[in-house]
Amino acid sequence: MYINLMSVSQVYFIRKATLKTADKRYSSINNDYEMTFNQETEMIPSDDDKSLPSLSYNFIPINELEKHDSGSVIGMCISSIKVIIVGD
Repeated sequence: MYINLMSVSQVYFIRKATLKTADKRYSSINNDYEMTFNQETEMIPSDDDKSLPSLSYNFIPINELEKHDSGSVIGMCISSIKVIIVGD
């Protein structure tokens, strides 16, 4: 799997993958495009700038949950013991 080849904050060149408009009905990620890898896909690490943003969240108050589609995927954190920052 490609996930085992990837590192946080690393930039990659990707060839022979399919890029298409995301079907928001089947995705919990708020992206406009999705990329599909196949058997010919190549993923090559780059030495380019690694200061690209890696994660983004759309936090909302609990009292605003009703305003979102019933098909939305929602994650909730009840409590946290220790926070570790990854990829600095």
